[in-house]
Amino acid sequence: MSKQRNRYSAEFKAKVPLAALRNDETMPELAARLGVRRTMINSCKRSLVESAAEIFHKGHKSRKQG
Repeated sequence: MSKQRNRYSAEFKAKVPLAALRNDETMPELAARLGVRRTMINSCKRSLVESAAEIFHKGHKSRKQG
């Protein structure tokens, strides 16, 4: 019997690294509270840092404006 992989929403994936960047909790405490592994927290945080420059790119338009 195999365990099915969890699928997380984009909103959840955005909240995870923001919570980690606040430094209110240790990584194990945060992982336990959110119910995810530390590797997911690190990968979401890395993705946020890598794509943060795109938010402030000149001429960037929000998807909602489309």
